[in-house]
Amino acid sequence: MKSKISILVVALALLMPMSVSATIYRSGGMKWSSSMDGRGLYGRGFGQSKHTISLVIAPNYYSGDVELPGSLLTGFKDHAKTNLYTAGPNNGFSNSVGFGGALQYTYRATPVVAYRAQVMGGYMHGYCNFTRPHTNSAGVQSTSVFEREFSSVFVEYSFGVEIYPIPVAGWFLYAGVSGTTSFITRSFNPYLSNPDISLNKDKVTCTVPMIPVGMGYKWNIKSVQIGIELIWHPALVDLKGMNLDGWESGFTSKGITRYPTESSTNRWTDSFTELGISIGYRLPMR
Repeated sequence: MKSKISILVVALALLMPMSVSATIYRSGGMKWSSSMDGRGLYGRGFGQSKHTISLVIAPNYYSGDVELPGSLLTGFKDHAKTNLYTAGPNNGFSNSVGFGGALQYTYRATPVVAYRAQVMGGYMHGYCNFTRPHTNSAGVQSTSVFEREFSSVFVEYSFGVEIYPIPVAGWFLYAGVSGTTSFITRSFNPYLSNPDISLNKDKVTCTVPMIPVGMGYKWNIKSVQIGIELIWHPALVDLKGMNLDGWESGFTSKGITRYPTESSTNRWTDSFTELGISIGYRLPMR
């Protein structure tokens, strides 16, 4: 009896490698975890997962033609020949703040390089009012009141590269290319247009190429990835039909210069900056 038991134990020991080999073969040659998760399933480890899908919350700050001129932060775009601007009421940082969200896919090709594809949507807004010396439609020099406002729903589709200078850390630099399509409502200057308020607004659609750049940090917690990033999205051009706010330099309507940004002094194209906070799922792939 003892000899039969001994033979059985030896046979089982010899069959164990065959069983393991069969498991690897059936799983496509990939090694699986030897312990079950909370759902009673056996899964591959997440430590080397290269694929991540993330949801991003991204408040944004607009900078462009529809803002108070004066500095890089608040505009510095339309320094006319006089430079005699006087800010009116209701100007402020919050006038250029919007919000957005994104769906993001990242592939970590190497410890140093990751490729990213992203679709972002959201709301953008800008408003300012000021006075300055101005030549009116009759060619007479006078001090005019200017009020600029727009709002838009936008979609940005982008592809870029994340560079990790120190692979063991989560810091990364980002650079990419994108296109932004904006569905814009413009409010014309009520002081220079028809008193009928309904005639002071119109809607336009614009699409503009952009080059988002920035930096961020990502934490990997098992199958979860948490990230934070600051990305600047400058447009490459500021032309009719190709901008973020609906106005190119020197926009006119019916002979009246409603938003007198001068091409010779319009120093910066439109842009927006977003502070992204992401939470992602690291797919169990290799």
